[in-house]
Amino acid sequence: MNAWQYTFASLRHYRRIHIAVVLGVAVATAVLTGALLVGDSVRGSLRDLTLERLGKIDTVLVAQHPFRAALANEFTTSAALKPFFSAAEPAFFLNGSLQAGSGKNARRATNLSVLGIPSSFWSLGEGGPALGLDADQVAITEPIAKELGVHEDDDILLRLPMATAIPADSTLGKKTDTSLGKVMKVGAVLPVTGLARFGLAPTQQLPRNVFVPLATVQQLLKQPKKANVILVASKSVDGAGSDAQAALTKSLKPRLEDYGVTVTKDTRPSDAYGVSADQLVLPEGVIQGVYKYLGEKNVQPVVTYLANTISTGEGTAKRKIPYSTITGVDSTEQLGPLLDDKGQPIQLADDEIVLNRWAADDLKAKIGDAITVTYYEPESTHGKMHEHDPPPVFKLRAIAELKTADGRPTLAADPNLTPELPGVTDQKSISDWDLPFELVEKVRAKDEDYWREYRTTPKAFVSLATAKRLWASRWGTISLVRFQGTDSGQNKDAAAGSTLKNLDRQLAAAIDPAKVGMTFLPVKELGLAASAGTTPFEWLFLGFSIFLIAAAVMLVALLFRLGIEQRAMELGTLAATGIDRHTTSRLLAREGMVVAAIGASVGVALGVLYAWLMIFGLRTWWLAAVSTPFIHLHTRWQSLVAGWFTGIVVSWVTIRWSIRRLVRQPVNRLVSGNALSQLSQPAAQGKRGLIWRISSIVLLALVAVQCAAGFFLEGESKAGSFFGSGFTALVLLLGEVGYRLRHLRRDRRINRSFSLQRLSMLNIARNPGRSTLTIGLVAAASFLIAAVSAFRLETSNGGTGGFELTATSDLPIHYDLDTVDGRRELGFSDEANKKLAGW
Repeated sequence: MNAWQYTFASLRHYRRIHIAVVLGVAVATAVLTGALLVGDSVRGSLRDLTLERLGKIDTVLVAQHPFRAALANEFTTSAALKPFFSAAEPAFFLNGSLQAGSGKNARRATNLSVLGIPSSFWSLGEGGPALGLDADQVAITEPIAKELGVHEDDDILLRLPMATAIPADSTLGKKTDTSLGKVMKVGAVLPVTGLARFGLAPTQQLPRNVFVPLATVQQLLKQPKKANVILVASKSVDGAGSDAQAALTKSLKPRLEDYGVTVTKDTRPSDAYGVSADQLVLPEGVIQGVYKYLGEKNVQPVVTYLANTISTGEGTAKRKIPYSTITGVDSTEQLGPLLDDKGQPIQLADDEIVLNRWAADDLKAKIGDAITVTYYEPESTHGKMHEHDPPPVFKLRAIAELKTADGRPTLAADPNLTPELPGVTDQKSISDWDLPFELVEKVRAKDEDYWREYRTTPKAFVSLATAKRLWASRWGTISLVRFQGTDSGQNKDAAAGSTLKNLDRQLAAAIDPAKVGMTFLPVKELGLAASAGTTPFEWLFLGFSIFLIAAAVMLVALLFRLGIEQRAMELGTLAATGIDRHTTSRLLAREGMVVAAIGASVGVALGVLYAWLMIFGLRTWWLAAVSTPFIHLHTRWQSLVAGWFTGIVVSWVTIRWSIRRLVRQPVNRLVSGNALSQLSQPAAQGKRGLIWRISSIVLLALVAVQCAAGFFLEGESKAGSFFGSGFTALVLLLGEVGYRLRHLRRDRRINRSFSLQRLSMLNIARNPGRSTLTIGLVAAASFLIAAVSAFRLETSNGGTGGFELTATSDLPIHYDLDTVDGRRELGFSDEANKKLAGW
């Protein structure tokens, strides 16, 4: 009989024992494989979700300012982009809300993503309304329809934020009536699949999308032929790649109007070009582009602000001018606006001011007088504007004439120093100004006369540095920049003869779109990267299953060892006939390898079932753990092979460890059928005791370090320290149990007594290894149950901040809801105000 014949004969003869070991190996392999497959399934499901919600859409151009929808056509006609991209669709992407019904029966859905799309949007992926949408129809997803209780053809109120250039938190920004509404019909209720799941951010949450025809959104926002995103479709399923992204960025050539920027040519009183924005202040990226094109020395930045009053004197002698524009500028010889009698620019110190002749005569001010300026802070708080306190006081440096001796306007009499503001600069009188605050200062007849004659011409001037210090905001500070059209400057292409059209093109080319908030977002690349994730899901699930795996391995060791002990006489006979222990070990190890291979093969199949059950639980019973049932089973052959191979290795190492101790027993003990280990000699006991004491100190220190680290770590690392310290503590305690069991027979207290307790303790100590494995098996299961229970958090005040209710708004709330005035501004009735005040 050769070695393999002996192995197969042993497998048949001891099949009952081997079947038990096979099941133990199968359990360990199933847990290993299942954990790997669950990790694969999470990644694979997130990837499928990304490809489903994006379809062919690869990259999205996003911008802070609405731009020309025709910009999308430039992408589709670009020869450099045709190898990579197949389509580009303009769209509006906004937050909004829907309302069904009215009065007490009204039902609202908030925190919605409203997409203004052309009909060709649905060609970029799967799904969409079967018959398209009419101009007065919207398509909503099934969860929103269920929330509102609406069906197709029902009326519904769509609300969108107004597209305003001026931020609402600025002084001149509107803080009320900031939304627009339109009654629409539900044209389609879409299942949450395909492009109905579209979103810019990777998420597994169910989408709250509302689809509206692009033309309808443009009309509602009063932004004809505009968009704020462009959806670019690629020809590659897995993303266009870095070369395509570079080509796309290079092909982006916006015009100044796409940034909300205009260039004007002023011929009176100064011959200059002015660059301004529709949001009253120029974005920093635009200013940098102008500097890049013209050279910083050839550009004159201007800051113009609205002063509530300009005054001089005290008490009854106080004189003041209401609502005047005041400009911060550093004058130049060519552009002014402040020149002395010799035509040289007047340079102002930080505490100096210049009044024009009209303002100086009205205030009866003379050189050296103290001039006080009051103004609202550039940014409002809770919808309320606050005057700067204390108001700055300046020393009058000079008086700027408005007209020359021959009656021509001077450079200081320039209304173009103030950018255009619809509702103000286009009004016939100050009383007609459309401002978000009430004019509390008295406007005199002479003030109206000045407005009719000089319009927005500043009445006062300060230095540019002073204006930047006083009127800086988070949106910017510079109102406009000016440069002389006939100055060759740093770039002679901007010299005389340049038309406004050419100047627009040249300035736009000098501006970096990314610095003005117009950037490409590679949504597919980011989504696929997020689906792959930085979180090693398989290791995470392996960590959760580590004690179950450890229990299965201990079960394998226990079962195989029990089987070997029952074959003690056979092993003794082999030894008595001259077969050495190394040969016996190889025979048993070969037998264990076959058992491990069979068990691992069964375990891989069980692992697939185990992973399916885990995913089924995450989609049903444990849905709260993943929020939405997005996970589906994904099996990768690499994970199956890794689980099978790891199961074999772990089980075989365990079997080898179980064999090692048994084949070292004396032949006479094996032949007699007693395979239990003898008590070690005192010298060996002392040596092993010293080794264990040193090991226990090291393990105890490791537990302490891991526990201490848990107080400073966050997220997964903190969970890792918990399970790591628990595993180390379990090894320490099991080692201590094994050590004490080996010394139990020498304990005189046990030997002195004759009782059932003594008999039980001695029986436990009869085979310390087997007893330790059994205790470890139960301990691992108990730890896992206790750990899961410990991480279950109950709702508490600490978890909610002490608040019982929370409310969200799709539009910014600019007023303080904790005050009566703030609630009144938001439309709360007096009755509701009284109830809320009682809280």
